[in-house]
Amino acid sequence: MKMNPVYSIRSAKKPLVFLHNHSVSKELLDRVIEERKSIEVDVNYSSDRGYYIGHHPSFYKYYSIPRPESLSLAEVMEHLTTSDVFVKFDCKDRKVLPKVQELAREIGPRRCMLHAFVDELYIKNGQVIDVEYWRTERIPFKEILELKKKAGNPPLEVSARGITVEIIKNSSETLMESIGSAIEKKAEVVNLNINEPNHALPPDEFLEKFYLRNGVLTEVYIEKLDGRKLKVPYFGSTDDLALATPLYTT
Repeated sequence: MKMNPVYSIRSAKKPLVFLHNHSVSKELLDRVIEERKSIEVDVNYSSDRGYYIGHHPSFYKYYSIPRPESLSLAEVMEHLTTSDVFVKFDCKDRKVLPKVQELAREIGPRRCMLHAFVDELYIKNGQVIDVEYWRTERIPFKEILELKKKAGNPPLEVSARGITVEIIKNSSETLMESIGSAIEKKAEVVNLNINEPNHALPPDEFLEKFYLRNGVLTEVYIEKLDGRKLKVPYFGSTDDLALATPLYTT
């Protein structure tokens, strides 16, 4: 695949499915490289650990789960820079933006994309509890756009927080307008990240209108499709590597 896979979704009008993972083990990295699929690298920073792969400690505390063991960022990059693997760099803190710029340039804009939760897509609704790790992950959209430019212009995904099924049902036009005006077609993918219920899929009509009006792909967790056939292209996401699309077969 010569062009960036994210751009090929729109040109071919056919979805691709990317792996969504929270950690990078040696076993996972070896499988992704062997199968030529995709991997997500959550780039974070703390004063005691430096740059590392993972979420803020409050994420694991909130969900009452142990922090998974990951390879070091340096070790992962050593393998990815010489492999036919697509990399999604997830910026988990404003402090990592210079580092992600460096990493994205190492991989090159054809083989990577950027992601961040942005301030402008934070929806305050009183229904969803604001938690600590949400606050650490929020980054101003203009800073992510600057990163995109400095990194060689790879595709950009921005994520929202606070959207619920009820908001989509009762205020879909207002929501589409506010998201569209916030990103101004400067991002390639939007994750609506519906929090209640978790990762719910909006109605087909909403997804179709959103794509046609804003010209951006929506991230869709394919496990939530349940047999639905969407009429517009989308950015597929899965926690199961077996369901991810091989991206570099030649």
